[in-house]
Amino acid sequence: MSVHLALDVGSETIGLAVGDPQQDQVRALYTLTRISRKRDLAAVAEEYRRQRAEVLVVGLARYKSGDEGESASRARRIGDLLAAMLECPIIYQDELHSTTEARSRLAAQGVSPRMLTERLDAEAARVILEMYFKRLHEP
Repeated sequence: MSVHLALDVGSETIGLAVGDPQQDQVRALYTLTRISRKRDLAAVAEEYRRQRAEVLVVGLARYKSGDEGESASRARRIGDLLAAMLECPIIYQDELHSTTEARSRLAAQGVSPRMLTERLDAEAARVILEMYFKRLHEP
């Protein structure tokens, strides 16, 4: 079993999801409110260890052109620091439309607007991880 922890890194929050590509199971965990880089890294590292994860998957927001902006730079900084800290492999996954898909899924489940805000980034991390697993299974 190879557990992967996925992150949707934003300026104010980090969404977390976990899954196993062999079992094709992915679940949203929670959304972490960012406080400081040191605290954010420690909290994600703690969850990585708690889940007994072996791989970190970080979503990268790219423009349709493929270029990366500030959001992708932020995600790379966090991802690189975590990979070094945890001594783990890191995968950067294009997250185009992940938040839109997450919002649509939660709305379809009847999640209230207040709860949507709390769950959106974790659900987006779930979408990112599902996208990566799908890419793994492509010929």
